[in-house]
Amino acid sequence: MIRQFFHLVCGLLLSVLVGLPGQARASLWLAPGEALAEGHLLALALPALPPGERFEVSFSQPALPLHNPAASEAFVQLLEFRHEPRTDRFSGAFLVRLETGEERVLGLAGQARALVEILVPVRSISAGERLTSDLLEPLVVAERQLRADTLTDPALLTDVEARRRLLAGRPVRQGDVQAPRLVRRGETVEVVYRAPGIELVTMARALEDGSRGSRVDVSNLDSGQRLAGLVTGPGRVTVGGPRRVVR
Repeated sequence: MIRQFFHLVCGLLLSVLVGLPGQARASLWLAPGEALAEGHLLALALPALPPGERFEVSFSQPALPLHNPAASEAFVQLLEFRHEPRTDRFSGAFLVRLETGEERVLGLAGQARALVEILVPVRSISAGERLTSDLLEPLVVAERQLRADTLTDPALLTDVEARRRLLAGRPVRQGDVQAPRLVRRGETVEVVYRAPGIELVTMARALEDGSRGSRVDVSNLDSGQRLAGLVTGPGRVTVGGPRRVVR
């Protein structure tokens, strides 16, 4: 009877392989006549994959579902599992034992792709547009499909703006975003000039874009004098000392 149970499976092993080192072997029971299905193999394989990660698993061996003509319960246990992250492929073996004591070891093979959840735009985002939570949605993708500079940490998509047009549903890369520009070239900005015992406020024209903390050049609206200062807020540049950059 047990031979009938396994006659469709290729690669039958004749000896029990080495067990999984350092971890409990996943196991389950099949009811009389219950076919071996993908869900059963998933219950065996998933605990053997690296913890804390998500995987998309498919099986190439054995062919599923596997017919089970046995009239008694069958005990199924994972014996060996080897996963190669560089190729996403895995191989191994599992044991099937009937209550009569008959048992066989079958080969196991397939792919386990590591998955990662990223945030992608829900619509096209224009260059210079601020990224907000309502413009992003989660998407689960295969980790190996992502480029090395893809932003997978949601914190890196907070308080940033698009450097170029972003397409809906496409992963956001490091070069696609930048710190928000609080000062834009050609705009009128407030310049705060600070020196020991004195603080002056005047208006100037920004000569370049700048985000918070960046150094930009501005031109005084009255005198045309060129100053260099730090962006300290929206439309605000602070000149922290007497040093000036003259044209």
